[in-house]
Amino acid sequence: MEIRADIATDQGRRWRHAVRLLRVRDIAPDEVPLDLDLEA
Repeated sequence: MEIRADIATDQGRRWRHAVRLLRVRDIAPDEVPLDLDLEA
């Protein structure tokens, strides 16, 4: 599945926004990128 998530937290304890489903994708495990920059 492809999701959209905001990594912002409420005072460091819980997520401020829910994770949202974008679409179901049919890809192989080796096609998943491992070098994501979550700070951007």
